[in-house]
Amino acid sequence: MNAVFIPTGMTPQEYLDWESTQQEKHEYVGGQVYAMTGARLNHNRIALNAVASLRQALRGRPCEVFISDIKLQIDAGAQAVQLFDTWGGILSPTPAQQAEERRVTAEQVSAALRWLVSHNERKRLEGAEQLGAYPTPEAGKALVNSLLKDPSPAVRVAAATSLANFQEPGATAIKGLLSALRDKSGDVRHAALGTLAIYLETLDSDSARHRQITAALGSLAKSPNMDPATRKTLSDLLSKH
Repeated sequence: MNAVFIPTGMTPQEYLDWESTQQEKHEYVGGQVYAMTGARLNHNRIALNAVASLRQALRGRPCEVFISDIKLQIDAGAQAVQLFDTWGGILSPTPAQQAEERRVTAEQVSAALRWLVSHNERKRLEGAEQLGAYPTPEAGKALVNSLLKDPSPAVRVAAATSLANFQEPGATAIKGLLSALRDKSGDVRHAALGTLAIYLETLDSDSARHRQITAALGSLAKSPNMDPATRKTLSDLLSKH
């Protein structure tokens, strides 16, 4: 996305008041305003890949990564508003923004929960994928249920993958993922193990959850009832932790 400089010298509040009357998008940096001229398709593809990588790298840290433009006040005092496409920092949304975020989250989770019980496999898949963007307790419970009970392997894979977005996984999520390691679908087993591996990377190694996962994986790695390929993968994973 390109920027065209517009000399103004506005304060942040003056910018916000003025921006609300404009048809075009602008950003505010250090008292100056820049008009945003739009983005090419490749720009959005690159931004999406970058955000996915950044989000994973910053799990468990006091940062958030956003895929689109935002207007937020930075606690550290940075004079920047609507900063291009991504911003990492300690963000302080206004009460109105917090209320709007809660409203949107509730609406999106509610819609995804309805899709999860649809007879249409594609809708259930979309529901499982959408819940990954809203890691609420209700979403986690629904994802575990789909992981263990949905008849479609694709939906079960999506449920396991979405659970990776829960930075503080509960006992139910961990138990469900461990059970999924015995799924008849190799793709589901792989997805469940991938999420458990992410948990091991992001959880404190001294935490009860981390110990719970490593102990359970250790037992499964020795179980003669597990297929040889999964046992080897488990052993390789545990050797890193």
